[in-house]
Amino acid sequence: MKIITVILLGMMLSYILMKNNNGSIDGDQLIFIYKANSGPSSQILDFIHKIASPETYECNLCKLTYGNFSMKDSWSVYIDSIDIPVVFHYEDTIENESKDIKESLKPCVFIKQGNKTKEILNYKEINKCKNLDQLIQLLDAKLKKDAGTS
Repeated sequence: MKIITVILLGMMLSYILMKNNNGSIDGDQLIFIYKANSGPSSQILDFIHKIASPETYECNLCKLTYGNFSMKDSWSVYIDSIDIPVVFHYEDTIENESKDIKESLKPCVFIKQGNKTKEILNYKEINKCKNLDQLIQLLDAKLKKDAGTS
């Protein structure tokens, strides 16, 4: 019972932090959008789905970057090393973002530089990644080519 309480508290904290960070930030930023919804009930269902039937879980970005309980350490270190602010959104927390972000198929990654927003990783590219190292290599290449950062 204690483990379930800890899991639920962690999910609720994650939800609160995400809700406090769902507005757009002025300036350059890297925007990750998960193919998942926010909220404790959605997070609990996602948690169960990832364990019970991982092969049918729809958000490969979630699978690659998160374990069952939290963000993977190597992903967190990588994100901290990027020279551009990073924002994470769920599908239902993008109301303040541009039309192209709202209409893109998820999961995806955009870069916002000034008034311009460009998709640098689409859902097909993310879904082809078999592990976190492949995702990081792909993102590094895209950032160097398309954004001139990293």
